[in-house]
Amino acid sequence: MRNKVTMHDSYNKIIGETTTRRAKQLVNQQKAAWADSDQTAIRFYAGMDDIVENEVNIISAEDIQVHQLYFANWKSTGHYYPVVILEDLGEQVKVNFLDGHLDVVPRGHIVEIEEVLDNMELQGKWRDGLVYYKGVLVSREPMVMHYNDGDVEQVRINQLRGQVPKN
Repeated sequence: MRNKVTMHDSYNKIIGETTTRRAKQLVNQQKAAWADSDQTAIRFYAGMDDIVENEVNIISAEDIQVHQLYFANWKSTGHYYPVVILEDLGEQVKVNFLDGHLDVVPRGHIVEIEEVLDNMELQGKWRDGLVYYKGVLVSREPMVMHYNDGDVEQVRINQLRGQVPKN
C-alpha cells in the first residue's frame, strides 16, 4: 500500500500530498472524496479548498532520521513542540520532547521544523516562563519573537510551540 495520497482542489489541480491515514480522515469527515478507485488521490469538495491551508505536511516514513530535531503533536492537542527522534518504531516514533518528557507518538504527528515556523501560529514562552503567548518570529538567526502584546525577545527553539491555525 502506498504511503502518500495526492491532494487535488475542487478544480482537480494538484495541490500537495498527505498520508493515507490523513486522507481517510478527510474523506470520513466529508471534506474530500476519493478521486480514483485505487485511493491514491483525494479531491476536496467545493468550498473546502481552504482546509488544505491547515493541513500539516507530514514527513514521509523514509525521511524521519533518528537523533534529528523535529516538532511533534503533543497528545493530539494540535500543539507542536520540539523533539529529538530517539527510535523509529515503524508506525510510531519514540521521541524526547525538549522539556525532557519521553513519549511514543504516531509517525503522522512528526513535522519538520520549517513547517512549524512557516505555517503554524507560533507561541513562545516569555522569558522562558510557564505560559505561552502568541507572536511572530521576526528573525531566525538569531530567533527573535515579536509577541502580540508588543514585547520582543530573543528565544530558543525549546521556548516555541506551533499550533495549527483555526478557521
